[in-house]
Formats: sequence, structure tokens, C-alpha cells
Amino acid sequence: CNDNGTPSDASDDTYSVTLNPTGNGISATYNVTGGITASNVAYGSAQQIATGLLISAGGVTITVKDSATPDCELVNIRIDAPAPCSGAVVCPQKICVPIKLVRN
Repeated sequence: CNDNGTPSDASDDTYSVTLNPTGNGISATYNVTGGITASNVAYGSAQQIATGLLISAGGVTITVKDSATPDCELVNIRIDAPAPCSGAVVCPQKICVPIKLVRN
């Protein structure tokens, strides 16, 4: 959560999204589509895939798909926007929702 230097104006608060999918039988990279897009992101460490998303615009829904095995995917993952950072609201600590990519 980022208040953009205006602690009394919640309308410009933004957030970022970081992913770290893991699993068995996956290739070296994955792609993200939907409300956020990213291509050929390397597995193995947390990667920030989006910054500057307006909290006031709400969350996003994404699909995470293995680059080499398109049927290995997680569909309609909902990422909710955090509470605003500005005003009397305290900016929440890092929110991490683990998602495991498993090939069936």
C-alpha cells in the first residue's frame, strides 16, 4: 500500500502485487493474464508483477498459466485491494496469500 505522499487523500492510494507460484512438473516460467498481465515470469522467487494499482478501483482477477504447459493453470484468482493507507486508516502489513501451481 502506498499513500503517494498524500496522507490525507485516500483517492490516490495504490497497491502492488507480488507472486511466487510453485509446483511439481512445471517449466521455468509462467504467464499472468486478466486484470494484470505479465509474460515469462521466472518461477523460484517472489516477483512483483504489478505496481500502482489504484485501491479505489478495487481488486483484480487473474489467471496464472505455466508457459510450456498451458493446461497447467489457476483460473479466476481474485486479488482484493487492501484498505486505503491515507487518513486514519493504518496501512496493513504485507499481505501474502500463498498460491500453489500444481500440474494434474
